[in-house]
Amino acid sequence: MGKSAESALLRLEAHSQLTTNPQYSVTLLVLQKFRILLIYIARSILEWNALRQAHRCSRKAKGAYTNKDALIIAGGPSVNRLHVANVLAAQSSGKLDVFALNWFSLSDLAPTIVPDFFCLSDPITKPGSQSVFKSKRSEEIWHYLESQPKIKLILPHNWMKYTKLVKNKVEIWIDDRELVGWSRSNSVIKPRGYASVTAHKTIASAVFMGYRTIYLIGLDNSLFKFVEVDEENQIIETPAHSYDDVNSVDIRRQHLYPKGMQSLLYNYSLVFVDLKRSFKAANIFNIDKSSLTDAFPKIDSEFID
Repeated sequence: MGKSAESALLRLEAHSQLTTNPQYSVTLLVLQKFRILLIYIARSILEWNALRQAHRCSRKAKGAYTNKDALIIAGGPSVNRLHVANVLAAQSSGKLDVFALNWFSLSDLAPTIVPDFFCLSDPITKPGSQSVFKSKRSEEIWHYLESQPKIKLILPHNWMKYTKLVKNKVEIWIDDRELVGWSRSNSVIKPRGYASVTAHKTIASAVFMGYRTIYLIGLDNSLFKFVEVDEENQIIETPAHSYDDVNSVDIRRQHLYPKGMQSLLYNYSLVFVDLKRSFKAANIFNIDKSSLTDAFPKIDSEFID
């Protein structure tokens, strides 16, 4: 493939990504939607065996936790206001299951709260990965999980090929095919109707598992408030997750948003769109009243200071 053809292909790929603002172009919007459909068809054919096994395993967890509540701890800074003693009391009494995700294991909460379930789906956190993110190594997550064998995992179906590297029990293998714009589904045994966000997959899993009430904390969705644009119009994100510390480094995001701030804000807006489109369960509550997430009712809770 010549350089000009390769360059054209890269431009087509960039413009057809769902997170690229179509800027009122019907052509780009149609291109984006059909790209999703083609990838879905290809994955359905190529990954049919893994999907069949994933669905069979995950169905066992459907509606299995109707006598409990769930607390999902995402990565936003509001997590630092969690009332740890009350969470531990409810968890030890058997009334509450705790869900964590991504880099929770490197947060200040990890030595105190041991989650019942842990969701991972970002490629840099897959088993065997030695990726570094904000000065943190993804392999540390797996070391933590191996040290806590009672934690059950929620993983994407296409990670089944890494089964030999996973020591903890996997409760749910999420069907990680995507049909954004074509479906509103949040079922973990159907293609996703929302974009690939680990926190959203965690919520979908708790809904599937049938929890009586699902409480959310750390779903701040406020990262765009910590973005700066330097003198060269480069987008820089300042660390603002609950697990960030003095060693966390600023992240340059220009490669993800080549069209600048309008692309970044459009991308963030889709996070809010997905939550309202795909998660309308009446038993999901946001216990952080200052959260920017407006898809769920906000309530007072003993689990937050």
